Parts: sequence; structure tokens; C-alpha cells
Amino acid sequence: MAVDIRPAEQRDALALAALLDISGGGLPAHVWSERAAGQCSLFEVARSHAMREDQEAGFSYRHATVATFEEEVVAMILGYRQPNRFDPAEIEAAPAPLRPVLELVQQAPGSFYLHALAVFPDFRRQKIGDLMLDYAEKRAWRDGATSISLVVSSENQAGVRLYEGKGYAAGERRPVLPYAGMVHGGDWVLYMKNVSG
Repeated sequence: MAVDIRPAEQRDALALAALLDISGGGLPAHVWSERAAGQCSLFEVARSHAMREDQEAGFSYRHATVATFEEEVVAMILGYRQPNRFDPAEIEAAPAPLRPVLELVQQAPGSFYLHALAVFPDFRRQKIGDLMLDYAEKRAWRDGATSISLVVSSENQAGVRLYEGKGYAAGERRPVLPYAGMVHGGDWVLYMKNVSG
């Protein structure tokens, strides 16, 4: 299947939110639900986060690239260069199920962090994930990173196959803490790969 790749736009916000939640095994929706706290829909929270202009925000359309088929968003990558130093208070302030992920993320300062890679179910098994991962590695190199990092659940077999098949090495891990809507259990695993032009 031939897809077009382009930078994400604000109009893609709901698709980006859905794809981030797929990539995160339901953890993003859990966090958005807590932030909505009965005051609004979690979709409102997710959409507003995706539409942020703030370059410091992890989840913003500005950090996303999408694959489209007949102008429909079918996949995305969300990634950005990590700071060289992290604020430990970020972990303490996060919801408990998110803390193990942040602990792992902070083990890879200066890397290009692949926050999310996801393909909608109807478009899987067509090598779109491979294509998007290749694009992420090129983008990491262009952004001046010498390594790319990501965190995936050990029970996400499709993700683990993809990353290990592309030469990513498993590193530290933390247990997945239970949360509402959890898709995968096991451990969160930090994967790393050196990148070159």
C-alpha cells in the first residue's frame, strides 16, 4: 500500500489522540480521564493536548508525523529530542501508572525519544509500521541525535517484534502498574538503537 507521509496538523488532533492511546496500551486514555475528572470528556482533554503549540509539550501535533491513505490518517509517529538533563519532580508529579515509563525515559538523555508509533488496525500488516520507524530514525539523525529510544510493554508482541527486528536492544525495565483500560501487562521495557545518516 502506498501512503503519503507529512507533518501532522492541528486538524489531525483526534486521530493523533487515538493513535497515541493505541501505542500506549490505554495508558494515555487513563491519564486523560484523570485530568478530565468528570468536568469534561477525556476526548476534549486529548484533543486539546494534541493541538498544543508548545514545543516543550510531549504530546503536541508539532512532534507528530502522519501517514495518510487517500487523505485519511492511518498511522503516526510522535517523537522529539530528549533534554540532556531531566527534572526529577516530573516523575513525582505524574500519575502512578505513568511513573515507571518516565523513569525509563529518563535513562536516555539526549536521545531522540520515539514517544509513540501506531497504525490503525485496518491498515496493519502492510509494512506501514516499518516505514514509519525508518522515517523516525532519519528524523532522529536530522535532529542531531546519535540514538533513538522508546518504551514498549513486554506483552506488546507486535511492537517488540518490530523493534527487535529493526535492531533495537532491550535495556532496563519496570513493572506495568495496573490502570483502568490496561491493554498489556508485564514490564515496560526501554529499547535503544544508535542511528546514523
